Amino acid sequence: MPDPRPARRPARLAALGATLAVVALAACGGGAGADAPTAPGPRLEVREMILIGDNGDTIFSHTDHWHGFPLVRAGQPVRYTLYFVAGERSADDHDIPARAEWFTLAQHGDVRVTGTIEQPAMASWDGDRLAGTLAGRLVGASRLSFLLLRGNTTIEQAPPLPFTVR
Repeated sequence: MPDPRPARRPARLAALGATLAVVALAACGGGAGADAPTAPGPRLEVREMILIGDNGDTIFSHTDHWHGFPLVRAGQPVRYTLYFVAGERSADDHDIPARAEWFTLAQHGDVRVTGTIEQPAMASWDGDRLAGTLAGRLVGASRLSFLLLRGNTTIEQAPPLPFTVR
């Protein structure tokens, strides 16, 4: 009677190889799941940022500074819708970009916008890539910095935005 062990050896090696491939894939972060890389979204170019407040404020970045600044009352948060402009404006062009140039990040689900307050005890920013709320806690002034990120890659860093809490 022939020995059945040699026939099992290729099956065992195949199973071992598949197991090692799964382990290696998981160790490299290549497995399916929340940590799996996503395909990059459409090309995105951002040079300026525009905030439209539910209180009527329009604030926009221009190269290394902002035109306008948020004024919030302690305990009365203001919600801002975020818009962006792809083209950089000339240094002496201080007008708000034409509305036709504005776009949102609605079609860029792989991009996130973070907002960091220099003095977090004074105020907070809670937002996503489309809108955010600036809530003042203590009277004073601080600055809010925005980063646009795709994964760990910075797409744009807006200049720090000064704001006042009254």
